[in-house]
Amino acid sequence: MSLVVRDLCKSYTVRGESQRTVTVLHHLDLVVEPGEFVAITGESGVGKSTLLNCLAALDDWQSGDIALDGQSLSAMDSDARAHWRRDHVGFVFQAFHVLPHLSVAQNVSVPLMLKGLSTAACAPAVADACTVSVSPTTANDSLSNSQVASYNASPLHGQLFISRNCC
Repeated sequence: MSLVVRDLCKSYTVRGESQRTVTVLHHLDLVVEPGEFVAITGESGVGKSTLLNCLAALDDWQSGDIALDGQSLSAMDSDARAHWRRDHVGFVFQAFHVLPHLSVAQNVSVPLMLKGLSTAACAPAVADACTVSVSPTTANDSLSNSQVASYNASPLHGQLFISRNCC
């Protein structure tokens, strides 16, 4: 899976006593080859989260293009981006955002069910996520952070992962 970012520009209008425009991403280029692992690092306020939001098609940008496996996100409307995100993007947050009232198996199944898969069709991903150390019926409050992170991302193998504040 390749990710290509070309000439990406993103700015925000800051309102206050004097309205001003702050450019966060200025003609950014990035190429991530299949199988490559990339960490985006930097000081607070330099645009890491803005870039991740654009890469996940959560935010719009003023100019430039983002393409995943040759598919341009710029050409998609918001509905198409939402479907693309559902099918191709996995998020791993520091807080993990699991649903506390669901079991491990149910949490793993949520993104798959959003794709329209039946409970039975979700079973292989659930089995893959639930290793010997984590039973599908395990309650979320008994898991370590690394176990939650592991099963939270598991149904999305081979997709673009956006990790927030993990390091």
